[in-house]
Amino acid sequence: MIAQYGTARLRLDPAVARPLRVRLLAALRRSGGGSLAEVAGLFERLTGDGVTGTEAEMRLLANRLAAEGARVDLQPPPRAG
Repeated sequence: MIAQYGTARLRLDPAVARPLRVRLLAALRRSGGGSLAEVAGLFERLTGDGVTGTEAEMRLLANRLAAEGARVDLQPPPRAG
């Protein structure tokens, strides 16, 4: 799917996300993010360069994190054409 449609990038605004870290870590764990160490690493990537995945995956994660108060930046994959 990624080869066909490309990847979307999700980032969190660090200024907003850092005070919400515990809530966002819990949301990431509920989303199947793995161990506490793994979701802490994911949080650092989200507040840094961001993470990539399919547009559907990134949109789902963005919605879950926004529901916890995060300010999300979802960049869709470039459109072919």
